[in-house]
Amino acid sequence: MLIFLLIYLLAELTPKIAKKIDAHIEKHKKSPEDERLYSVRSAFEPHDTDEKPERTFFPELKEHQKNQDNINKK
Repeated sequence: MLIFLLIYLLAELTPKIAKKIDAHIEKHKKSPEDERLYSVRSAFEPHDTDEKPERTFFPELKEHQKNQDNINKK
């Protein structure tokens, strides 16, 4: 009989406890900017603030890039 009482109390209290936990999480939620700081990036992925190199060993790639920039501007 005691086991059934414990199961009943657990079934009744679980939604109430979950509602309180959800309210607490919502109140203390971090801003999206914080999540961006801790995101995982590849070691080869350039950062937004990185400068693009001016010189290249392959001039045809530079010409191709110029053509792509002109197409994108249109």
